[in-house]
This record gives sequence, C-alpha cells and structure tokens, in this order.
Amino acid sequence: MQRIYDLRMTTTSGGNLSVRDGRGMVWMTPGGVDKGALQPSDIVWLRADGTFSGRRRASSERHLHEHIYAARPDVGGVLHAHSPALVACSMARTVPEVDGTGFAPFAVPGTDQLGEVAAQVFASGANAAVMENHGVVTAGATLTEAFHRFEALEFEARTLICARRLGAPAVTKIRKPCSCEPSETLVPSATRQEETLRETLATFTRRACRRLLFTGMTGCLSARLDEGSFLLIRGNVDRAAMSGLDVERVPLSDDHSHARVYRNDASVGSIAEASPVHVTAFSRTGVPFETRTIPESYVVIRKLDLVPSVEPEYLSPASPAVLVEGAGVFVTGRTVLEVFDRLEVIETTAEALIDCRVLGGLSPLKDDAIAALASAYPLSR
Repeated sequence: MQRIYDLRMTTTSGGNLSVRDGRGMVWMTPGGVDKGALQPSDIVWLRADGTFSGRRRASSERHLHEHIYAARPDVGGVLHAHSPALVACSMARTVPEVDGTGFAPFAVPGTDQLGEVAAQVFASGANAAVMENHGVVTAGATLTEAFHRFEALEFEARTLICARRLGAPAVTKIRKPCSCEPSETLVPSATRQEETLRETLATFTRRACRRLLFTGMTGCLSARLDEGSFLLIRGNVDRAAMSGLDVERVPLSDDHSHARVYRNDASVGSIAEASPVHVTAFSRTGVPFETRTIPESYVVIRKLDLVPSVEPEYLSPASPAVLVEGAGVFVTGRTVLEVFDRLEVIETTAEALIDCRVLGGLSPLKDDAIAALASAYPLSR
C-alpha cells in the first residue's frame, strides 16, 4: 500500500489490499486508517463467516474482496484503488486495452451487490475490472501480481489520456518493447568492475521506477562491460526491488537488440528502453516530437525520430535516441548516468509539449538560437 500511495495511485483514505494465504485465510488493510502510514499490526483477519479480528475495523470494501476470492480459487491477492487516470476511465465508461480487463456496472460501495457485479467479471476469466464511477480492482495469484496488473492499467490509461490531448485522430495499440531476456548468458566474471556496474544498473533501475520511467515489469537497462559482453537487467524481476544479483552478463554476439547496437557503435556504453506515459503517447500517435523547446532538451536529445523498430542504423551521435512505433523510446549514451538523464529529459520534454498545447502551443527556439546551441555544445560522440 505504501508503494501505491507513494506513486499517487490512491489517496490517504482510499483503496484497499488483501491476500489469501495457503490456509485460505484472508488478510486485509483496515478502513479509516491513513494509507500512507500503515503498519503490519493494522492488518485485519477476515473470517469465513463474515466476522473479522484485529485492532482495527475491517474495510467497508471487504465484500468486494470476499466475492472475488469466492469466484476465483486461484486468486491470492486483490487490489482496489482510485488512481486519477483509472477513475477518469470509470467516469467515462472507458476500459483501457489491457488484456484481461472487464467492466463492472455501478453498485454502491461497501455492499454485497458491488462484490457480486465485480465477481462476475472475474468469474468470466478477467483479472481486472473498471468499476463504473468508482475506480478499478485487480487480482492475481499474489498481491505483487495484482499490483503489476494495476500499474499496467494505470500507465495505459494515462498514456491514452495524453495521446488524446495530443489531438491525434488515432492511437495505435500498445506494442510490447524489446524483451529484456537474451538468448544466451555468461557466467559472471566476479571482478570489482562488474560488481560496481551491476549495482549501478540496479540503483538506476529502482530510481527509474520512482521517477515513473519504468514500471515494476517494464523498462530495460544495460551497460557495456568489456570487449565481449554487456550487463543487462533481468526481464522477469520487479524493477522497484531490483538488486545487483538481478543483472545478467550477456555476450555481445547475442541477437538481443542492445547487443546489436553495442556491436555497431563502440562509443555506446549504455542503453535504456522504456515506455513512460508522455513519450509513449507520441510513439503511439505519430505526432512529431519537437526538441527545439528549451536549451536542455535540444542539447541532450538533439532529435527524436519515430522508427518502426530498433535498428542500429537509426542511431548516431546526432540521433542518440529514437521513438519506436507503439512501444516507447530507445535511448543510448556513453554511461548509465548519461542514458538515465537523457531518458528523463525526453519524458519531461514530452510532458511539457503536451501541457503547452492548452496554453496556446509551442513557440520553438529560433534558428539562430539552435545554431548557437550547436556551436556551444558540440556532439560528444
């Protein structure tokens, strides 16, 4: 719950979580307690007969959770929250195009009726439901899986909203970025250099989650290790909790897209690919991404072309990053820090480009300003 609250995906009083343990017992966050300061001792045990135990009172939404568990014996965790983008979807009767998501008609919160209409969606095989004029509820084999489904829905909803604000007539369906999983891995070299680089990748991956550049299960970061290998974060690990042990050593001969870019340009020392909300809206609408916004954006990004797939020939010192149709952005640089900064600047610029549309539109830097910037800050690789 702390993670959801810190990401502004619920309010102090809103939202609730539950887990069903191996004995079939259900444990749930209480009602009327600050969600930003929950303690383990606040958790309530829900009995099968509808009563509960604990030092706090049970949430009024316990019926919602109980009905979903009854409909789905395979479910071990349920999450309900009122994130802004998903509340907007529930108000507009819009269901984000994320597999396994359904729609539940309105019912009064805290009633058996709400539990029944939501459980019908889950009984049909869905793992998430947008609840009319209410919010969203997700489920999974574990609470972590339920959270990752909720996070994916939230990012899709926010991306769709940003894409609509860009005024594009159509929004392409989200396309999964390049998999983080290589076809071959190497035994760790156990050098101090590798150990340090592993920790650097893990640190920046966790930071990318906090900055909403990665989600728990999306986003990829790598760094060149030596002449024959690079380090890559694992694809099936929660990025918000990643450690140096969750980094793999991969041969440069691998067919992974990062390996192909490293082989093509020896000056590239690190790569990131991500689908943050605002920049992904550009990749899914085809609206041109203008970098002549402020000096920092132009100097750091230079240009950002939309390409159909990641190919080494699309990248160069003059174009260190590209938008990938329907997938997000692919970023290169000399160091992990430079790549992270470039990714962050790209997403911040994308947000500013979208926001400035409601203030009258962009007035881009003039040609003489661009020439002066290019002279003062020449390409470094």
